[in-house]
Amino acid sequence: MRSRDSDVVRAAALLGGSVLLAALFVRLGPARILSLLTSLGWNFPVIVVLFAAHELVRTLALRCWLPADRRPPLTELFRIRLLGEGAGALTRTGALAAEPARAWLLANPGGQGAIGYSAAAGELMANSATSAAVNVAVAGGVLMTSALKGPVVVLAHVLCWSSLVYLSAIIGVVVSRVPILDACAHAAARLPVVGRRLRIDPSKLRDVEATAAALMARRPTLARLLLLEISAQVILVCEVYWSIRSMGVALSGRSALLIEVMTRALTIVEFVGATEVGFAVVFAWLGLPAAIGFTLSLVKTLRSLTAAGFAIGLPTDAERPRARLVAKIVSGATTTMLALATAAVLGAAGQPVSDLQPELEAVLSRDLHFSPADLVDLQHSKLVKHTLPPAALEEVGVVGAVRVRGSRARFMAAYRDIIAFRKSAAVLEIGRFSDPPTSSDLDALTTSRDDFDLRGCRIAGCDIRLPEIEIRRIAAGVDWRRPDADRQASAFFKQMVVAHVRSYVTGAPGLIAQYDDGRTPVLPVIAGEDLIRTSGYLDALQPGLAAHISCFRSNPLEGAEDFLYWTKEKLALAPFISVTHVTIVPSGAHQSLATSRDVYSSRYIDASLSMTIASDTIGDSQSFYLAYVNRSRASALRGPMAGLRRSIVERKARAALDSNLREIKARVEVR
Repeated sequence: MRSRDSDVVRAAALLGGSVLLAALFVRLGPARILSLLTSLGWNFPVIVVLFAAHELVRTLALRCWLPADRRPPLTELFRIRLLGEGAGALTRTGALAAEPARAWLLANPGGQGAIGYSAAAGELMANSATSAAVNVAVAGGVLMTSALKGPVVVLAHVLCWSSLVYLSAIIGVVVSRVPILDACAHAAARLPVVGRRLRIDPSKLRDVEATAAALMARRPTLARLLLLEISAQVILVCEVYWSIRSMGVALSGRSALLIEVMTRALTIVEFVGATEVGFAVVFAWLGLPAAIGFTLSLVKTLRSLTAAGFAIGLPTDAERPRARLVAKIVSGATTTMLALATAAVLGAAGQPVSDLQPELEAVLSRDLHFSPADLVDLQHSKLVKHTLPPAALEEVGVVGAVRVRGSRARFMAAYRDIIAFRKSAAVLEIGRFSDPPTSSDLDALTTSRDDFDLRGCRIAGCDIRLPEIEIRRIAAGVDWRRPDADRQASAFFKQMVVAHVRSYVTGAPGLIAQYDDGRTPVLPVIAGEDLIRTSGYLDALQPGLAAHISCFRSNPLEGAEDFLYWTKEKLALAPFISVTHVTIVPSGAHQSLATSRDVYSSRYIDASLSMTIASDTIGDSQSFYLAYVNRSRASALRGPMAGLRRSIVERKARAALDSNLREIKARVEVR
């Protein structure tokens, strides 16, 4: 009766997990998941090889626990490890089934007996202790140094402290040589429900403890064992890195390490549905697309089954009955599951799939607040735009995207010719600075009293943005009684701008750090740095880009193109003169990036940062997605009636963005 009840519970759990898996699959989008799986292409064999390398390293570690005269051939041990992995993947119980299966195969009648159990348990103990040490280091580092917030912090606490307790227990077992495992087994046997199901052989526990103590006495072997277990951990991180990068998402090694650690608990005891949901949730907590996490869990299952299938073909010197039985079961089930997976992928070939690059989709949805409906509209060639939530009271941000029928390379070539690219009715004059900047770079800039009137310019009361030293310099150096006074003032202004640009580029004196033309000083450098700091999408799309924009002469970015240009533009009641720093990132396989940072503005703007993204569509080499985001700070958005001013500015910013994107789209699509 009790067995029948257990079968009913297991069947109900399996059914519930399957329903949960199917619901999440539908919720995330079948076409999206299948698109990510098929995007792996020939990278999937590389993932399988990386996993096989991990298992091979653990096989070498397992040999350290076996006496030299009782070690089976390396291929046989490797085969046992992979078959055990296949058992865990097929039963969807992970290590809970994989490790006992390996021990069972190693200790079968033609094998090592009690020594086999001891070796399997000892290697598992060493691997789990190394894994726990990595958990403590990474999760502890997240808690001490990371800006991550929300549930992921709770997860980091759980991982850090539970791993620390486990690691302490393992060290206690090995160092004290007290039979702690035996005591724990007796305590577990007294637990309700679980205790009566445990069947523990005390002699085997004593063998494990004796084996661990003997290994501790062989220091060179112990050092080799630890090095192998650390290497196995490194390979797992490489596997995560390669898997996610193969899906088209930019990822640093540090991020791959964080993902491996944060999802590790989900692979110890797996269950159909629960593991996939767990991966999706953790990825969402980390600010990554849940679809990537869900797909990564599927990739891990498929690579385990593929590796197990490979193990069946490995040569073996000893035909062991248990090994043959497991091999037959794994072979049949693996073939069936891989065939079903292949059929599902091929069957999805006719379904509409997302043609957004995963990297772009991640940034749009996570950082730039595009809703699923926005992404659908974008793929249907609609122009999508909206304002961004401000990171400061004086900030206005807009973002827009559109699908363009044309060449990404052609667009970037046009963008590099910034003078022709920016020409419009609103841009009255434009020019590019030399490298290094010279005074002649501003010869084409014309100024009159319509642009600025510096008569009566004083601190806290000047027509344009100037620092205190320049306000005093103009007041002392310009004789307003002379007929050429305006020309003198223009010359002073140009000298100031060139000195500021030269300082920005080379680090020479002359950088403007504060504007003193109004009642409240404006700090443009600090405002600009804050914009960079709060733009997480910069490094998400190109690691190191934020630091490069912050100070490109101190933080070079390989292959990046940097230049500065000036404009005189018509806006509101009076024109304004500005200087902009452009960075063009080397084009990748699927995308091109360019950023623009405000270096100086004579009116309206305290600081500004924009990014242009050109990303290929998947499956259509004749189209690309163009996205543009701009965040600006303006001190005029503070104070009385700030809400009204903000609504006006946001409305005009959205209208200008819409017009610019449509104009660029039309220009690129002209044949």
